[in-house]
Amino acid sequence: MRVGSWRGPVAAGAAVALGAILPAAPVGPRGRALLAVGAGIGAVALTRASGLDRHALGLDVSRLRAGLRWGTVAAGAIGAGYVVALSVPALRIHFVDGERGRREDFYEWIGLHIPIGTVLAEELLFRGALTALVGPLPQAVAFGLWHVRPAIVAGDNIAATVAVTGLSGLAFAWLRRGSGSVLAPALAHLAVNVGGAIAVRVVAGASEATGDATGASEATGRAKRRGMLRGRAKRRGMLRGRAKRRGMLRPGPRPNRCSRRITLGCHGTAQDRRSR
Repeated sequence: MRVGSWRGPVAAGAAVALGAILPAAPVGPRGRALLAVGAGIGAVALTRASGLDRHALGLDVSRLRAGLRWGTVAAGAIGAGYVVALSVPALRIHFVDGERGRREDFYEWIGLHIPIGTVLAEELLFRGALTALVGPLPQAVAFGLWHVRPAIVAGDNIAATVAVTGLSGLAFAWLRRGSGSVLAPALAHLAVNVGGAIAVRVVAGASEATGDATGASEATGRAKRRGMLRGRAKRRGMLRGRAKRRGMLRPGPRPNRCSRRITLGCHGTAQDRRSR
């Protein structure tokens, strides 16, 4: 059954507006994840109510096996790409992000927020509902604009973020069309986000370990230098002590015997004279 032409643009505009509001919602990360997945489920439900079937939404159970196959291949290729990028120093530097790499909720982030609040929510909303309503290209544009507010919050380049996520939306739509299931783009999307998070974590851990090793090496070097300086000072002190002892034991200048005899002789002569 064909849906009225006005519903697609309205749904796309609502999705973009939601993307601008959701990151600033004062409900915490878990609350925002629940709101996002609720929006995805609600969009699918409204689209189904408008007359589109499960096949049009990419939710046909008979296509799950194909979706799993396509998604596994795509996720494997993405994972291999991350491994190569981490092995090349010129590419590795792009994953340097100390704040995200050392976040305390890292495991909750990759285990809950990304799979549920990001992947599930966005695949239902964009590759499910919007692709069925407006087609692959408009949903990719909406997907890029959906990331404007998160880019502002994170301090990322807005134009680059929109371009990259828009192209990703096209690639995910291609997977969804080829497999007939949203499972394929969901697995690829999960690999991109979780793989990126792990790559950032790996680089942050390696930098921290290198910093600790460098600090320990520098501390050892400083300790050695201090020890050498103390040793030198101690040797100087010992040398001064030896020099001092030698000065004390060295005999002083001998008195002039002649002058001593003359003096005594004079005194003796005077005494003798007085006694006489």
